[in-house]
Amino acid sequence: MAVVHEVKINDIREKYKTTSFSNFKKTELCKKLQNSIYYNKREEAFFWTCEMLCSNMLLEIWDTYLILMSKYIHIYNPKLPLYLNKKYSEFRDIVGADDSLRNIQNNQNLRLIFCSITTVLSCSEKLTILDHLQHKFVFKIESLYENLKAPNTTFVDLVYKQDDPVEYLIPFNEFIYHLTETKQKVAIIYWLNWIIEYDILCRKKKKNIGCVARDIYQNQKKNLETNIIWIIWDAIFIVMKDGKISHNVVNIVNSIYNLFMIRYCVSINKKRMCLICHAIELVLLHKEVKYNIPILNKSDELKNMEENIYIVMEQIKKNEIKTLPDVGPTKKMDMYQNIYMNL
Repeated sequence: MAVVHEVKINDIREKYKTTSFSNFKKTELCKKLQNSIYYNKREEAFFWTCEMLCSNMLLEIWDTYLILMSKYIHIYNPKLPLYLNKKYSEFRDIVGADDSLRNIQNNQNLRLIFCSITTVLSCSEKLTILDHLQHKFVFKIESLYENLKAPNTTFVDLVYKQDDPVEYLIPFNEFIYHLTETKQKVAIIYWLNWIIEYDILCRKKKKNIGCVARDIYQNQKKNLETNIIWIIWDAIFIVMKDGKISHNVVNIVNSIYNLFMIRYCVSINKKRMCLICHAIELVLLHKEVKYNIPILNKSDELKNMEENIYIVMEQIKKNEIKTLPDVGPTKKMDMYQNIYMNL
């Protein structure tokens, strides 16, 4: 087997603000990567993966992976969260040791991590999960009561602590009622959406309604540690524990939770809501999920990985900038020079 040499990027740019390494609009790259993986267009997916890597769009790559995993694949590759969690640990070790742009662009191990994930996601069976309701919430008392189904308000006792906000008591009671009793996914997702959207509305109005900090998440920033999202996760973990759910499901949900927390900030609650839906799906269908499905059906899909990376990186390397362009005198300097020459 021939030795494949690594492609080294020698680019003078320190940042890629609005355009990527090869001069694509950065705002379009996530969608391009997502579509190419979804439709299993492997060559395109490799290109967009490496293009985003060279453009230092690391968080954007991970967010794209998480959306694909939880929104489109979920139980059709049940052990995928374990795989992604493991790969993220490997990624964090590499970047933690050296997060310079040159290391990110030229580290062959990073290229292998991302391209192997891209391959696994591309080969996974996909089907959209219900994760977002096209519903305009009206946060008024009369609208709230129209959707109440729980026979009493004791269901919230499963998760609510003494100083948790009274404003969320009824919505959480409904959420937990459907999660533990009816197991109706539409109703569960409705109240999940309601809670997240109401939190967004309150923060827009500078009215931060926090909860009691949970052991599952600790942060020095109080607004992060007391965000209402942790009651949702706390409820999922408690239901798992009380429901005698197998270690397989527990480990997978723990991995989903770890992935949800990547570079956590309150603004990602809505963006990563599909991960919460993924966890709920596993809890609801834990007896039906086929855990013997391999992460990758054909192991030979990962063959020639380095050769494929070399081909893509050679293509991307053509767009590197090695020297600064000559900058001529400014218009103001030209004007002064013309005045001086005409004296």
